[in-house]
Amino acid sequence: MVVTKLKKPIEKAFNCWISSHPESYHPLDMHRFYVFVKTVARYSRRQKNSSWLRGKIKKYKQTNLTEKDIEYYCNLFETLLDFSKVRSLPLCSIVRDNSFIDDKYEVKIKSSFTTRKRRR
Repeated sequence: MVVTKLKKPIEKAFNCWISSHPESYHPLDMHRFYVFVKTVARYSRRQKNSSWLRGKIKKYKQTNLTEKDIEYYCNLFETLLDFSKVRSLPLCSIVRDNSFIDDKYEVKIKSSFTTRKRRR
């Protein structure tokens, strides 16, 4: 099995998405956009934002995206990048409490940022 590393994966993902008629909003086009955003989140060294994407789209001359389409994709880009930064920790967990009868469950909220006492 051969593993190859792509040079400039962000550029490759952008070109794959933008050259495949993104103005149609077809599910496959949206999937290509999601792959592009995930690639940016994974391989970007500097933080990217919607103005970066807007400039990149405007540099690409062969697209039929209107200003409304560009605004939609820029907002979606920001939302998906923010979503990719969120940690997947549970906000609460269900804990079985032995004091209850009939195997009832009680929801206890646990903070994921608890401080621990130091042992001396």
